[in-house]
Amino acid sequence: GSAWNSKIARIHLRDAYYEWLSNEKDWIIFLTLTFRDEKPFDVAFALWKKLVKQLNTELVGKHYTRIVGHSYFSYVIGVEYQLRGAIHFHAMADKPLHFERIRKLWNQWAGFAFVNVIRSKNDVVNYVSKYTLKGGLIEPHFAKKDFIPKTLPVWWKSNEEIQKGLF
Repeated sequence: GSAWNSKIARIHLRDAYYEWLSNEKDWIIFLTLTFRDEKPFDVAFALWKKLVKQLNTELVGKHYTRIVGHSYFSYVIGVEYQLRGAIHFHAMADKPLHFERIRKLWNQWAGFAFVNVIRSKNDVVNYVSKYTLKGGLIEPHFAKKDFIPKTLPVWWKSNEEIQKGLF
């Protein structure tokens, strides 16, 4: 095989992703999204997009794309294939998210949602970047602007509050 199929090339790719993602955004939320049943990638990813749409609609309104584009928050989603072949997702986000809404919707649609505040950005970026080594996929979205709603919902916490564990 070519050099790019080698373990060394994948390690360089992972390191490049790590550098890029570490410097791109201040990641504050880490999600793990599992599926009860095996889903093909396109079906699983469509559920992720549906979740992003729901979170944006709830916060910004039905016509959110006019205001924030694809999403008010930036994210990077890592797709992991488990040994049994099932997919699960790990995602990082750079803005407050409605934790309870994520859990409720994902549990209803797909499986289980675990939402955590990122304590060590380096560890989480490294964790998500490693999927490039395992033949997984990393799908980034970077928000076009720094959106903060005029009226903050009850669940919205500042990045400082989130880092201090005030939620």
